[in-house]
Amino acid sequence: AAMERKIKMNELKPKVLIVCSTGLATAQLMIERIERVFDFNIVGVVSVHNIENVRKKSKIDCIISTVKISSDIPSLTVSPLIRDDDVEEIYRFISSFGYEPIRERYYKTIDYENLIKIIESYATIHNYKDLLKDIKLTFTGKNCNIFEKNDESENKMLSDLLKKEYIELNVNATSWEDAVRNAGNILLRNGKITKEYIDNSIKNIKELGPYVVITKGVAIPHATSNSGVIETAISMISLSNGVEFGNEQNDPVKYIFMLSTKDSKSHLQALTDLVDILAMDSFYETIDLSDNPEDIFNFIKDFEAKKGG
Repeated sequence: AAMERKIKMNELKPKVLIVCSTGLATAQLMIERIERVFDFNIVGVVSVHNIENVRKKSKIDCIISTVKISSDIPSLTVSPLIRDDDVEEIYRFISSFGYEPIRERYYKTIDYENLIKIIESYATIHNYKDLLKDIKLTFTGKNCNIFEKNDESENKMLSDLLKKEYIELNVNATSWEDAVRNAGNILLRNGKITKEYIDNSIKNIKELGPYVVITKGVAIPHATSNSGVIETAISMISLSNGVEFGNEQNDPVKYIFMLSTKDSKSHLQALTDLVDILAMDSFYETIDLSDNPEDIFNFIKDFEAKKGG
């Protein structure tokens, strides 16, 4: 009876196919962020070229994709990092099919970082770790969920992947392709990728469009893990003059983070923290006012210290 109830409940959920430009690098982060908020059946995660193969094997109600696709299946294009506006778009999109996709716990989640920021605006915090502990004890058993950092033994921190040696500021670039090569060459020099990885990252943008431009002024170019990745890492460059990727809403791009991932898990925490940092105006101010990569690295370390206590 329990099995039958589970089957019936699953039948009430939309069957969603996730299409990620190159699969591995951002797909797992997409799933993690989507499943935190929404309650629907994810049929699979595929590249653009494999949509029809999955369609032949599984029923698909709709597609959520990081790139625009041409299909008779209803589809929605979102940022690979699933920002707040993407969450609203996904909600409207799924609701249009008659489903209520939001998880109940989504409405009862406490983001401890924002809560601590509110407290900090009224008082001096001397011990983040003990404060977080007391907050958790206060809300335990009250049907609340608190965002917590993942186990660092499994997930690398942003400062582990984006080292100060991988940061270059005020770089001159004549085009978006030149900018991507500059960011890729940092990882190439440090033995994290091969030249093939840079070439494939550029090829993906030419074929699929400027999907790597994830927010205003920021791009995260990447390719698949089997395209020349030696080790998971992130490089960053800021440009003296922005370049056009062809994204009308978010061009010109001035900040580029080249992402290389060896597996589907170890970069998730780092990428999640990068998303949070990219929402902070003070991060861009630090980059623009500095000519020393150590300032950017220290900003990241300070962010991690406050977040983790």
